[in-house]
Parts: sequence; C-alpha cells; structure tokens
Amino acid sequence: MKIIHTSDWHLGHTLDGDDRGAEQGSMLEQIEGIVREERPDALVVSGDIFHNGAPSSVVQTLFTKAVMRMHEASEDTLRTYNTTHQEISINPYIRWLFAGEYLILTAALPAAESYG
Repeated sequence: MKIIHTSDWHLGHTLDGDDRGAEQGSMLEQIEGIVREERPDALVVSGDIFHNGAPSSVVQTLFTKAVMRMHEASEDTLRTYNTTHQEISINPYIRWLFAGEYLILTAALPAAESYG
C-alpha cells in the first residue's frame, strides 16, 4: 500500500490580513501533481484541513475542486483521510465528500440538522 502523508493544510489562513488563497491553491496543485505521479492508495491529511471551523464558501470550493482533481488523477482509487482535531462546519453542498467515498474524516461533523 502506498500512502502520501501531509499535515495541517490550514486552508483559509491569512497572514497579517493578506489572503493566501493563491499560495494555498498552488500547494494543492503540487499535492495533485504528486498524487498523479505516485498514484497512492491513500492521502492522509493529519491535522487541520481548514484554518478555522467555519471555512468560507470560497475556501470550501478550493478544497472540493482539489480533492476531486486528486481523485481523478489517481483514477478514483485514492482515499483521503483526515484526522482533524476541530469540529468543522461544512456547507451542506459538499458534505457528500465527507461521507466516506472521497474523504474519510475521523472527527465529528455537526449534525446536518444544525444547518437549518
């Protein structure tokens, strides 16, 4: 089994008020390239995917598109595991990612009912 291990992406983090979206997008593209080249069975993201528990829709979209591209690059054999230590408030339109087919999350998500 081939595993790629990453840690603490902290998507949505700003530095002194400056948006780091381009930098974070570049990082995700680099990871995608490694996945495409290495064809791992699993991608582990230990620590936080998002910088805070309520990522913006822009940040969630950046993440969603990146995960989908990584799965396409691996011919849909990749499973992504996250071991975040924070509860994440995820937009309902990407909750399916966390259902186990694409991303296996080992932290609790708030119940879907909490979104109203």
